[in-house]
Amino acid sequence: MIETTQSEKVKNRLHHHSRVLLTVFIYILWITAIIMFGIMILGIVKIAFGIYQECSNSDNTGLIKILEGLELIFVAPLSYLLILSLTKYISATKPEINPSLEIKKKYINHSSLEITNVKILTTSLFISILLLHSIRLILQKEMSYNLIIYVLSLIVILIVYYLMLDSVANKLRAKNQDS
Repeated sequence: MIETTQSEKVKNRLHHHSRVLLTVFIYILWITAIIMFGIMILGIVKIAFGIYQECSNSDNTGLIKILEGLELIFVAPLSYLLILSLTKYISATKPEINPSLEIKKKYINHSSLEITNVKILTTSLFISILLLHSIRLILQKEMSYNLIIYVLSLIVILIVYYLMLDSVANKLRAKNQDS
């Protein structure tokens, strides 16, 4: 029987634990995907109800319901995207038995690009949600001038963050194409 050293045992345990953690994240990913589709269906139902109300009433209640449905559709993928980026990060950085440093570096670079793309999508969803919610509050006449200024400031900050992330993603794409 071949004796294994203590460091090999530790590597084997780390590899096993990372595979278990990755499997758990994949199951959580499936659960959040099911929840995401449920929320999207609820948003579609609200939009359909809002269209029906808009056709039958002359006030803005139908339009407000349509905006609420759109908000639900935009909010739905946020938890899924969070779990997806964590899963990609863990799968890229998990300890391997005797990993090649070049292969590991390639996986981490690709994972960084994927996580940056998820951040870009999440930021654009936040901007969309803020705009939809603001329009809904304006139609309900519940938005003050101070709140409008705060929301616009937040949207400008998110747009700047989006542009910075896009720049980082372009650099990561170029770096991945070179290697």
